[in-house]
Order: sequence, then structure tokens, then C-alpha cells
Amino acid sequence: MYNQNGDIMLVNNILHIFTCRRHSCDASCHARLPAVSKQKRQMSATSKMLLNVADLSVVFDNGKPTAHCALERVNLNIPEGGTVGLVGESGSGKTVLAHSILGLLPSNGTVTSGRAEWLGHNLLDLPEGELRQIRGKEIAMIFQDPQASLNPVFRVGHQIEWVLKLHRRLIGADAKAEVLRLFEAVQLRDPERCYRCYPHELSGGMCQRAMIAMAIACHPKLLIADEPTSALDVTTQAEILDLLREVRRQFSMSLLFISHDVGAVSGICDQVVVMLRGNIIESGHAASVFQSPQHPYTQGLVNAATCGRNLRDTAAQTDETTLDQATRIQKNSLEKMPCQP
Repeated sequence: MYNQNGDIMLVNNILHIFTCRRHSCDASCHARLPAVSKQKRQMSATSKMLLNVADLSVVFDNGKPTAHCALERVNLNIPEGGTVGLVGESGSGKTVLAHSILGLLPSNGTVTSGRAEWLGHNLLDLPEGELRQIRGKEIAMIFQDPQASLNPVFRVGHQIEWVLKLHRRLIGADAKAEVLRLFEAVQLRDPERCYRCYPHELSGGMCQRAMIAMAIACHPKLLIADEPTSALDVTTQAEILDLLREVRRQFSMSLLFISHDVGAVSGICDQVVVMLRGNIIESGHAASVFQSPQHPYTQGLVNAATCGRNLRDTAAQTDETTLDQATRIQKNSLEKMPCQP
């Protein structure tokens, strides 16, 4: 919504307004964005880096005929207090990247090269015991399907108490009081009832709020939100996005927001990274990338978001030369195995 002299001139989603200037007031607002973007870039440049991923490559079924290079020398930086959006179609490697950082790859996934520096420690080299002390406490993650992420045979409140017991040494009445406080922080109605409920007794949106409560229980420095709104209806999606903004501000966390929804990323993130077939093809300040996308695939994503097309259709409509080049990169990576250490 854009207001000029008390009149509503334009109503639309953020990405559409900033990429399709149809009103003079919108154009003047758009013209002022580069100065803001420059200031935010300067702030990001001086911010302390929490996470620095360098040359990360991941192969599934390594050494077998079915070998697939899911990530190809990926680089990603997340500054302290920053909000980074990781966007791309399904299968582009977004979730694999997050799982690699936290040591959650399946048994057939292998990190073949790269580093993930977290406050001076390479997460990829840490033994499981040390990594477990960071995972959930310093780096927390919200998974795609909230109801599938909760154990169906235990009450929701008890599952969050386990996190508090492991990382904060809270037990008994103290742990329960903290769970109820967290439920209030994520705006769950009737926290006492939700505490006693099993996951199947809560709606998808309520389960997602419970997962956010679990994620922020130890006040992590970095919150990874992997498609946190994909399984929710439109109204609940907006509520969860607002909640993420609020908890990030309240707990002073950095946020890695993973999504195929370009509109959601544009509304919550300062920086954006675009992935295609395991490669990062474009990155920068969100306003700059979405206003002036340089890569043909990014241009297709922006057009799809503003025109309401499906991202899968966008990949099919993107410049064939560009997609063929990406295919050749992955084919060569398997033939030459540059992912090998």
C-alpha cells in the first residue's frame, strides 16, 4: 500500500510494486531505493560475519554410477543481525545447503570440499558431540513440514522441554514455565492447552508456531527457516512471516530464510542469494537483485512472481542456453569429479 496526501494510490505485494512501476508516486518511491540499498550494503560490509560458507560441494551416491553433485562450490555469507534469503526452484539445492551446514545430510550425502566457518570453527570438521552443542543452541532450524517435524507420540510441550533440558539445564516446573512463555511469545492461543496437545491435535499454523518456539528456546544467534510457510494457507503464511520478523527483532537473531516464494523473500530479507541446479547464480541486496536482475533465470523468477506463474514453468521458459550451460556444469562436475577433495 502506498499513501500520498492521505489517499491510497497503490495496493499490491512488495515485489510487484518495486518491479512494476505503474504510478508516478510509485516511481518516485522506487527512485529513492538505491540510496537506502547503498546504506544497507555499507552496514552489511561492516557487520561481523557469523557464518562463512566457502567452496562447499556435496555429492549424493559418491563414487557410484548414480552419483549426483547437489552443490557445486557454493559460497554464502551471513552477517550478524542480517537476514539472507535463499531462493530458487524445488531441487536447486537450498535445503541440501542448510542440512550440510548442520550435519544433517542423509547417509548417501557426502561433503566433498569446502568449509563452513562458524565463529572461528569449521562446522564440517566438528565431531557429532560438539556439533550437537551448536545445533539447536547457537544455530536453530525450522523445517518445511511442522507436523512431520514433531514427534507424533509425545505432547508438544514436552518436546520443547527436551530442548530446554539439553541446552539450558531447565527441568520440571521451570521448564514448563519457560515453554508457556515461549508459546505466548509466538502468539499461540491458550498456551496451557497447546502444551498438553499432541501434534495431530494442532493445526498446521499452530504446529509451525510451536516449531518456532522450539527454535528460539535457546536464543540462537542464527535461525534457519526452511520453507516455513510452504505447507500453510495464505493467511497463515502472512502471520508466520510477521512472527519471524518479530522474533528476529526481539531476540536479535540473524536469519537464513529459504524459500521458492520470491515475494516472501523480498518482504523479509535484506540480502538475497539465487540458486539454480546446485550453483549460486546471483546474489546481492534484495532491492537491487529484484529491481535489476542480471541473470536470465533471476529475471524469470521475478517475472513469475509478478505475473503469478509457477516457478517450474519459469525454468522451462528461461533462456535455453543458460540452462544448457548449467546442465553442462553439473555433467562435467561428475565426469571430472571436482567435488572430490
